Amino acid sequence: MKNARLAGIGLALLLCTMLVASDDEPDKTLGAFNGRFWQKCNAAVKTGFIVGFNSAMQASTTISKQEVQKYTAGVSFGEMVKGVDQIYQTPENASLPIWVAIRIVVLKANGVPEDKIGETLVTEGIWRPVNH
Repeated sequence: MKNARLAGIGLALLLCTMLVASDDEPDKTLGAFNGRFWQKCNAAVKTGFIVGFNSAMQASTTISKQEVQKYTAGVSFGEMVKGVDQIYQTPENASLPIWVAIRIVVLKANGVPEDKIGETLVTEGIWRPVNH
């Protein structure tokens, strides 16, 4: 069972790599894959993306544990995929990098009110306020 699960994850990561290599620039925002890319992926690739992102964050020696927790704490892989899917259901969010969508999912899961998420992202330096 464990080997089948690992093989499935490996296959998902392989498929994700194949998709990454063939995508056009509209699928990226500032060099990072965005919602347009995400929406082209099937469930296995999305899960592979989330697992890979999480693994990279956990394995990094240059990212603080506190920073890692901002993107991984309290959300299962399945919940993360559903949460990111939900964010990209709004067409205006298609250009958001996936890593930003992941942060938003974690904020929501940790009880940050919807009207405070933007403020939190600005405070963390992820977003900049837009002045008209």
